[in-house]
Amino acid sequence: MRLAPRNNLRAAERLLSQLLAQEPCEPDVVFEMHVFELELLMRQGSYPIALEKLEHMISTVNDEDADVLTRLRLLILKAQLFSRCGVPLKSFSAAMRATSVAWRARLLPALWEALMAVANILLHLREFEAAAKLLHAILPQVSSRSSSLFCGATWVL
Repeated sequence: MRLAPRNNLRAAERLLSQLLAQEPCEPDVVFEMHVFELELLMRQGSYPIALEKLEHMISTVNDEDADVLTRLRLLILKAQLFSRCGVPLKSFSAAMRATSVAWRARLLPALWEALMAVANILLHLREFEAAAKLLHAILPQVSSRSSSLFCGATWVL
């Protein structure tokens, strides 16, 4: 989680409450703050609350005709949440939908993130060889074109 360096969840909680208390500004910034809130809830293990907030965000985005990248980020978060909850099949479905949408939209960073979610699910399903092949296929592109945070997350997986 980008909001909680060194797993300092208490500091992340304080920072998030300060950010949420501010006057709402740009819609993109508000969306990022809600994503940070979801990531914090997932880190704290509050999966039912995180799922409820995520479903609300997804329904809001569907009503607002949001852009493809916003929808993709929410799908990937949904896949990550289901994976952490121990529901790999629902997680796999969401991750594959995100992968398909990212591929059709030619959004490569989102595609790589979705494929990382698929690889993580494969690891939970004990399909180690398939996960390794998938990660080895995307690693050169991720390492040459992505942020160091994203590249590190790929290597850790």
